[in-house]
Amino acid sequence: MADLCFESAYDFSGQVAVVTGAYGAIGSTISLMLAERGARVIMLDKIDGKNANLHELQGKGHSRRVIDLTVFESISPLIEDVEREYGKIDILINNAGIALIDDALNVSEQRWD
Repeated sequence: MADLCFESAYDFSGQVAVVTGAYGAIGSTISLMLAERGARVIMLDKIDGKNANLHELQGKGHSRRVIDLTVFESISPLIEDVEREYGKIDILINNAGIALIDDALNVSEQRWD
């Protein structure tokens, strides 16, 4: 039986990863794990949050952008900017989202949007 090491099975060296919702608990953990495994990470979030771990990554060749991904017109320029700076995007972690604290069957279309 092959001896598979978890660490070597997930080597992202040389890959560029974009993580949306990077300042939340899940997004920041994913960003850190990708960086630890060799990826260059571009962390996106709507808010300018305080997260010491992610600020530390910025000093190590990773970047962070404040962007509202609900504004459709902002997405293409963002992709072009990342591709111009890093040459490519290999991994997209689409983690941005919100929590609706409503009854899903009775939420209005406006609130859903």
